Order: sequence, then structure tokens, then C-alpha cells
Amino acid sequence: YNDVSDYFQAQSLFRGLRAIIDVQRNLNGSKSLILFSQGATIAPSSGYAVDGVVSAANAAGVSVYGIDAGGLSVGEAPHGIDPRGNLGLPTRQRPDIYGGEDPTKVRDGENGLERALKRQLAAAQPDRAGVLARLSDQTGGIAVTNNNDLSGGLEMIDTDMRAHYTIAYVPANQNFDGRFRQITVKVANPDFSVRTRRGYYAVRSEAAITEDATVRKLASDLLVGGAPSLDLGMAVSYFPRGPAAYLVPVTIKSPGGTISTHKKGDRYYAELDFVMTVKDAGGAIVSSFGRAYSLELSEEQNRQLGETALPIRHNVRLAPGTYIITAALRDRASGRTAVARRGVTLPAVTDGPHLSSILLARETEQLAPDYPAAQLARDVLAFGQNRVVMLTDNRFTTGQTLLLFFRVYPPFASAAHPSLIVAAGFYKDGKLAQRTPTIRITQSPASPGSGFPLATPFTLTGLDPGEYTVRVELLDEATKQKETKEAHFTLTK
Repeated sequence: YNDVSDYFQAQSLFRGLRAIIDVQRNLNGSKSLILFSQGATIAPSSGYAVDGVVSAANAAGVSVYGIDAGGLSVGEAPHGIDPRGNLGLPTRQRPDIYGGEDPTKVRDGENGLERALKRQLAAAQPDRAGVLARLSDQTGGIAVTNNNDLSGGLEMIDTDMRAHYTIAYVPANQNFDGRFRQITVKVANPDFSVRTRRGYYAVRSEAAITEDATVRKLASDLLVGGAPSLDLGMAVSYFPRGPAAYLVPVTIKSPGGTISTHKKGDRYYAELDFVMTVKDAGGAIVSSFGRAYSLELSEEQNRQLGETALPIRHNVRLAPGTYIITAALRDRASGRTAVARRGVTLPAVTDGPHLSSILLARETEQLAPDYPAAQLARDVLAFGQNRVVMLTDNRFTTGQTLLLFFRVYPPFASAAHPSLIVAAGFYKDGKLAQRTPTIRITQSPASPGSGFPLATPFTLTGLDPGEYTVRVELLDEATKQKETKEAHFTLTK
């Protein structure tokens, strides 16, 4: 239990740090954050979370000072696993931590769970204090580890915070191309050394770019326009999150048959690098993300890989505006690269009723019964105990079931007592082909700003093949304000 809980404790630590850093972003000048923690044990697949905290702290001008609450240590056995890490392709129900085998099957005196734990323990990073040192070193702070002298550690941190210099400059290179720019500060006196942050990513907002060199290489190739050699599908949707921001889920899918795997023992392995950048209308990068993915497959999963579209999801927060989202995926073994681009315009959020983007789906994935309620409330693609699987092509065949999904947001002024009417219609060649039942909403949302999720299935039997437009209309009965959103799909036999 302790090993599994370490993962969730680490993620809670990183989320808490990001929240504190985001608040300090609006404060002028340099800031300091003293972190009392025993650190965190992370699996390789979770390293990007540390990089995200470092990048956010540097963008906000926050130096992290870590104090190891564990004090003096004489060594620590490796422990801490990522139960959602590199142990097989995720299933529709929940991630597979057993590598595709029956967890109850005993082999060589071990059941499937014990073998899964052993694989992850071997890959985990046991140096918990190393995470504190990394957070501190890369943000310009210092870490106090392996020491029981708390007052001495605090005095050292206090001295450091009171005896530092702040140097600011405006880069001559105003091309925000997302590349990492190194900073070096030197002093004339050779008896002194300088400790400072190592550099920054040239973006207008924080960027969670990983320290993984191969991922940075992919990001660099993407910026200079490397030629793609693999197919990559992309889907983008958007959901209002307050009066001046959107949460934008992005899903990419790569044909599994194009991924190279190598066999080691009775397992198959693959390494993938993923990078996503977002550029505003002026061409400046406003957000960037990158990480490495590892696959470990059973023989059966490896056979099924050729028939599988491998999905990768990432959410980004953006202000209203027009953006170009670019995603790249590289297979390390073959060096082949897939690139997809999609434009999206996020309208200004008014005080009236409004809609999210309209999603057309073919399937959903079932959420675990113990899926945390707080996380469910934040999941914009979830309804009930299901989550919509975003499509990258919006193509259907007659006889299939189309799931129409969107969220409805009441006006801010009347969110507690809304009176909204929602209707949708399917149009072909400008003519109404089918209309959905009208829905009236008079209840307040489950949580402020979450909106109402509406998911309606439609059987496409009886519709003629062709190009269709789905038009959703929202009316506020009190103010008579309206909003309309559309989505398009192709129907074939």
C-alpha cells in the first residue's frame, strides 16, 4: 500500500506546488518558497511533472528552497511505484498495471501484482531527496538534505535569501520560438562562484518541457520544420473555465502498426517522444509540453498493436484568441516522426449563456468505480461514470451510433437559478434531416463553472450518406440571449 500511495502523494505535492506558484505569479519581484517535505519517489514516466513545476517557478520568478523533513538518513531502499506507468497499453476500463497477464496467476512463486511491482520498483528513482535538490537547484534555491539541524538549515536559507542579487534583462532575441536559452552569470573574482537558474524556455507563458534530451531534440526538429514520416490524427475541443480562460483537451492518435517494438525476454518494448506547442495569431509560442512514453507489452498486446490507434491526451489552458496547435510523435527505434496541426478559435466568453465546442463520438470509456469525485468534477469530457473518447476524423457509417456531447454554461448572473432551452438538429445540404428532443435546464451546475454535460446517442440508420452539420442552439428564457455552435461529420455506407 505504501508503494502505491507514494505515487499519489508525489502528484499531490506537484499539484500543490503549481497552485502556490500560480498565485505568486501576480506578485512583483523575486519570490521564495520554502518546502518542508521528504521529497518524492517518481517513476521515469512521471519525471515531466517535476519539469513542469520547475518551468512554472522560473516563469513566475519563484526560487524553491527544499528542506528534507526526513532529516539524517543512512540509506533508503528503493520504493515508490507509478501504478499507471510503463506496464502495458491502457484498456477501456482502466490502465493495465499487470502487463496484460492475469494478476491472480502464480508463476515462479509470484502473482501478477507482485511481478508488476517488481518491474516498477526496478525502474523507480529511489533518491527521494534528489527531487528536492532538483527543484531547488533548477530554480535558483538551495536544498537542505540529510541533516537534523533544522535551525541551521533555516538560517542558511535565510542568509541566502537576504544575500542575493537580482539581475533583469530584456532578451535581444524577441522570437519566442520555444527553444531553451541558457543563462550564464560570471564574476571577475575567481574566489567566488555564482548560483543561478540555468536558463528559460522562450515562450510567453510557462512551458512544461521535459529535461529528456531526446524529447528536446524532437521539439527542436519540430520548430525547424522537420518532415513527418508517419500519420498522426488530432482532435481539439474547448470548454470555458471562467470568464477569461478555456480548458482545451487535445487528443492525438498514431497507428500502432507504425511503432517499432523490440523483444526482451517474453516482453516487447517501445520508446516514444511527444511534443506539443501552441502558437498565437502572431506566431509566438504561448504553451509547450513534452515528455517521453515507454510501452511494455505482452506478446498478445504486441500482436494487437498493429490494429490499435495509440492515443495520447494533453490538456492546455488558453485565453480567448486564435491558435495553431502542433503535435509531434517520434518512434525512437526507427526515428520516424509524425506531425499534426490544427487551428482553433476560442471566442470571448460573454456574461450570457454559452456552449462548449460540440463533440461527435463513437465510443466512451468507463471510469473506475472509485474514480475521485473531485477529479470527476474537473474532467470536462466526463458524464456520469463515463468519459467521451474524442474522434480525430468525424467519419461515421450508416447503422453506427453517434454520441452528441457538449456542456452548457448558464449566465454568470443567473447560474444559481437558470432557465435554459437546448435543441439540436442534423442538417444535410442546408435542410433539416433530424431534430433532437428539446431539453430545458432549470438546475444550477454541480460546481461553479463546470456547466451541464449533455450526452445524447443517435442511431444513424435511415440517414442518407453525405456531409452533415450538427447545429446546437441555446436560449436563455429570461434574457432571450442565444448562442449557436456547429460540428460537421461525414456519413458513408
